[in-house]
Amino acid sequence: MKSEDCNATLSQGELSTAQLYADIIDLPHYDPKHHPRMSMWNRAAQFAPFSALTGYNDAIKDTAQENDLGISITVIEENG
Repeated sequence: MKSEDCNATLSQGELSTAQLYADIIDLPHYDPKHHPRMSMWNRAAQFAPFSALTGYNDAIKDTAQENDLGISITVIEENG
């Protein structure tokens, strides 16, 4: 579809944006020459959620379970 075809259905504000990019909108997608394209799997992994605090979720679950069961854990320090 050409950019001129799309312009008929755009509002006045969108029309000016479409006109700004009319010279590049129909260009082919860039294909890198010096390195292979990243697989979709690896690309998705870049944006996957991660745990910044290792073990934090486990600690929260343990605390919630202790509260649900009414368990009280006390730490006894030994001198010596």
